[in-house]
Amino acid sequence: MDIVLLRLDEAAHDLSMAVSSLPAAKNSTSKFSNPSAFEQWLHNGAADDQIEKDSLTIPKALLELASRIKFDLGIFQNEPKYDFATMMAYVGPLSLHLDCPTYISDTFVKQTENKGRGLFARKDFKRGDLIMLEKAFVLPGYFIQDRNSDCLLYNLENESASPRPGALLLKELIQKLRHNPSCRKAFFDLDAGSYPSTITADTAPKDIPVDV
Repeated sequence: MDIVLLRLDEAAHDLSMAVSSLPAAKNSTSKFSNPSAFEQWLHNGAADDQIEKDSLTIPKALLELASRIKFDLGIFQNEPKYDFATMMAYVGPLSLHLDCPTYISDTFVKQTENKGRGLFARKDFKRGDLIMLEKAFVLPGYFIQDRNSDCLLYNLENESASPRPGALLLKELIQKLRHNPSCRKAFFDLDAGSYPSTITADTAPKDIPVDV
């Protein structure tokens, strides 16, 4: 349920506690029998199989859940090797997830003098080079044709309203940032430079009502 509600940090914590309570973990010398070590592994962004190589025996269902949480929190890889045909074959009207590791090549973010923050290249790229590939941080509602739960995002400045997918996208963005402190700093550091960036992982409000 935590994953459905985008409470990924809580899901990682609960799974870590569940693994540490396994009978096999109680008598194991594996570092992953420690809930803190297991939770850190879930957040490390590495596409490795440390758990499968470890001496601690974990049920398949919990391993699959761990894989899901790691992907949703973010996996990174150092080489631009992707099977795009296979990846796209799994994308459809009811399945928008693109489960793949994030790849970012030779770029960095810095503050400019008068244009806010920008993404800059560390080298000259050739045509066709893959510079970045990542999963969407949030997704609009899957069932966007479901008219029983229509909602709009209103802009009081110009008296306009965006369609339901845009409103749901903002809702999921706020929910994910609210429930997952581990995801906040990277988002709030990438401001557009057009407003004071005063919200950080430490100062973000604890209770943010979300209703769109």
